[in-house]
Amino acid sequence: MAFINIIMGLVAAVLVVTGIKKDTPDPSAEKTPSVEVGVIKPKIDRSFDFEKMKKKLPKLAEKPFKKQDKKTNKFLAELNYDKYSHIRFLPEKTFWRDEGSTFQLQFMHPGYLYDGNLTLHQIIDGKVSHIFYNKDYFDFSQLELTEELPPNLGYSGFKIHYPINTDEFTDEFAVFQGASYFRIVSKGQIYGLSNRGISINTGLSSVKEEFPEFREFWIEKPSTNSKSITVYALLDGESIVGYYKFILSPSKVTEIEVHAEVALRKPVQKLGIAPLTSMFFYGENSRGKKLSLYPEVHDSDGLLLQDDNQVIWRPLENPNKPTTDAFVASRIKGFGLLQRDREFSSYEDIDMNYHLRPSTWVEPIGEWGSGSVQLYRFPTKQETEDNVTAFWVPDSVPEIKKPFSFSYKLFFPSEKYISDSLIPVISSRIGDPDEENTMQVILDFKDQQEVFNSEKWKLIIETDESTEVIDNPELSVVNEASKVKGNFKIQWKKNMKSSNIRAYLVEEDKVISEIWDYTIEL
Repeated sequence: MAFINIIMGLVAAVLVVTGIKKDTPDPSAEKTPSVEVGVIKPKIDRSFDFEKMKKKLPKLAEKPFKKQDKKTNKFLAELNYDKYSHIRFLPEKTFWRDEGSTFQLQFMHPGYLYDGNLTLHQIIDGKVSHIFYNKDYFDFSQLELTEELPPNLGYSGFKIHYPINTDEFTDEFAVFQGASYFRIVSKGQIYGLSNRGISINTGLSSVKEEFPEFREFWIEKPSTNSKSITVYALLDGESIVGYYKFILSPSKVTEIEVHAEVALRKPVQKLGIAPLTSMFFYGENSRGKKLSLYPEVHDSDGLLLQDDNQVIWRPLENPNKPTTDAFVASRIKGFGLLQRDREFSSYEDIDMNYHLRPSTWVEPIGEWGSGSVQLYRFPTKQETEDNVTAFWVPDSVPEIKKPFSFSYKLFFPSEKYISDSLIPVISSRIGDPDEENTMQVILDFKDQQEVFNSEKWKLIIETDESTEVIDNPELSVVNEASKVKGNFKIQWKKNMKSSNIRAYLVEEDKVISEIWDYTIEL
């Protein structure tokens, strides 16, 4: 997993604002066919029927997985990241641009670690046509080509552009490239964490993790004034096959509706639904020395989850060893990896701009039943490696070769709070006092109503048998920042390896805040 995540971290660490100007078509101009320059006009040969397509799933699940042949030649495959990034898509070749569409497509060239075996189609007025590879769509002027490009190349991915930041220009807001990865931003954000179509055996030491791939896409051209675009995809892997439908709506808070129908080819030990992948190098809650010149380095700083009974906030960590935490839920309402700290001063990095990275919130459509939100983390020594994954694991494992459906919405906010009445945890600071086997914890709760009832509010601390609170928890209000500060110290037994702590605010025995959940690892 680390290898794949390094790739994603490098390729889309920063959103490239392309600044493609929206062209308004001249109604008096002569109408021309919808054919891109330099490409033989694709033959429109069939209608698109997603429901009919999904009926093929049982037969596809019966067939053994066949790994795709590599199409990228040696020269392209041996490019490093910097050289690969010199291959530029020409803005004037952008699909649907000359027709005045608000949604426009650009394609990603094969090379580096990305093969050119992706099959792309466009759907126009219900009819499907193939999108052929064309080297004339790209600028190779900064790259010395030492070999002829293979004639059977395809693309390695695609980007979707939309006037998300300004009405005058279209900016990239979505990219699909590599395995089942895709990245999304809202207005004013830059790329950070990734989404995946599915995860197989993530975080298990006994079996190798699998990375199924989106092998084929059908991209439906929206109507002129449409606010959303629909993308269909075929997922294929050693243990699973399936079809996906994405309805993408770019906005101040971009929203994606995901409908999936999958079938297992063979048993898997862990099936992860709606997986999110991110990076946490170190932050305000990290113990010990900082690992670079900057105060904090992370794409996300916490896991938020909600079920019928509680809302939990789990600060992320760069662990000492690979670790999986499971949060059991009988009726999950939502979960996500968030970047809550939006202050530039927390990061001080003018190149990476971590304060502009998106959060992602997953909201089930329909009932998902019982299961658990699982958080997998592994140690990293560099900020280019995604070391955090969160996903939903259902208790009920789908039957082999039997179609299994699930749907959910993805939101990409800059902030995420469950409600105005529930007080969120906005920061966690961890310190090591002089006393042996002790830890000082300072929590900031955002007082959204700006009302602090010191007589009725209490800070509750829950620990397991290996730890205890050694000082009375303190609560204080910081009026200037509209926040409530909780302060407590804990001590653990000498032979302890790990311990879980929870803290939250109550008023007359009613929980009024998120539950702060943290694991001490020694």
